[in-house]
Amino acid sequence: MATKVHLSETCDGGHGSDPGGDPGGARPQPPLPDVITNVATTHAAVPDSAMTTPIHQALVQRELLPAEHYLDSGYPSVALVAGALRDFGVELVSPLLADTSPQARADAGFDRVSFDIDFDARQARCPQDKISSSGSSCTQRGTDAIVIKFDTTTCAPCPVRGQCTTAKRAGRQLTVPPRELHQAQLAAHSAQHSTDTGGPGTPSGPAPKPPCTKPSPRPAHVMPATAAWPKPTSSTCSPPSPST
Repeated sequence: MATKVHLSETCDGGHGSDPGGDPGGARPQPPLPDVITNVATTHAAVPDSAMTTPIHQALVQRELLPAEHYLDSGYPSVALVAGALRDFGVELVSPLLADTSPQARADAGFDRVSFDIDFDARQARCPQDKISSSGSSCTQRGTDAIVIKFDTTTCAPCPVRGQCTTAKRAGRQLTVPPRELHQAQLAAHSAQHSTDTGGPGTPSGPAPKPPCTKPSPRPAHVMPATAAWPKPTSSTCSPPSPST
């Protein structure tokens, strides 16, 4: 039977305490090692996303729940991003949060976060203060989204059209994810671009955010108990497993 293992480990590089009681607190200590915090095994056919909540529940029981959880792309969904923050106080960091528009990939021009989105009216306001002409619901890769279009007569005379769209005969079009995911993308974008500090990116996801200076808000029933608090961070992946 083919199986899959889900490994979670600390990855914040916290520093050790000084049990000797250095009065000035100036004695440098080596960083704490990254350690495995949870191991779960499932049938290979079980999708990774089915394990996200059980992993968080297991980490709660061990009092090792992180403030930030870096995940391979198979673990999160729109509902899990919102649910993890609401139910556990955990911020999921994943390629799911990446803006995949051509402008974002090229890191040039006006990407999706440059537009103000009115989800109730299904409208967008562009950086030139123009309002979109239409908005309609759609489903992409199993996720609900909104397609927002700007009229050709609005975009054609725009002085910064070249920074916004390469379409020759049509106006700019945006595909916007649900409100919760869009807000998570805005937060990730703001954290990434507000400072140039922080560690290097990871192969499976966006660059880590700058170090926190205080705990993230979390529900009262979820209490942190890790030595690295206030910046506990962990990652979860499912490496290939041989068939048995």
